[in-house]
Amino acid sequence: MKRPLAVVATTALLLFAFGPPAQANLIYELQATSLFGAIAAPSVNYQERAEFTDGFGPVAFDTQCSFGFPALCSTFTGDTSRYVSSSGSSFGHGNFIVDLMLGSVLTGTWVEDGLFQNWHGHSDASGIWSFTLFSDRYPCGVNSPCGGTGEFKLVSVDGVPVPEPSSLAVFFGALLTLGVAKVVRRV
Repeated sequence: MKRPLAVVATTALLLFAFGPPAQANLIYELQATSLFGAIAAPSVNYQERAEFTDGFGPVAFDTQCSFGFPALCSTFTGDTSRYVSSSGSSFGHGNFIVDLMLGSVLTGTWVEDGLFQNWHGHSDASGIWSFTLFSDRYPCGVNSPCGGTGEFKLVSVDGVPVPEPSSLAVFFGALLTLGVAKVVRRV
């Protein structure tokens, strides 16, 4: 029983200290701290989620595509290969300007003027986002915009949930307590 606990503790510590493998799939979810407009209603479960591949680091691209089917992209700069998907997005239809840094939180700028929504957001260096939303999915239009603030937190690495920092503190606190109790018993 002692050995498996040590393996789990060591693995958790290494992942926490050094981050996920370089080729990991990363999923971020917006943890909203404030919302306004129709998405602020208690009956609305507003969520934004973004998925990327190839681990941490910068992601930047600019696409300008038509809204027709099939969409024709007239301008393309950067590399979209790491972008997998995002909530409500119609990537490949409309204009997308993304300049992000993938880490424990998502930071940067995201401007989407897509087929089903316009989502314009930017973060400060600590990862606090401010955004506005015009959407077909929610009643957020030109005369009644929606938006808010929050953090895009890393919630999954290669399909494995990422624990909250407070959960890790409790886990390591418990390990420390067990270690101290064992030392005290020996004395």
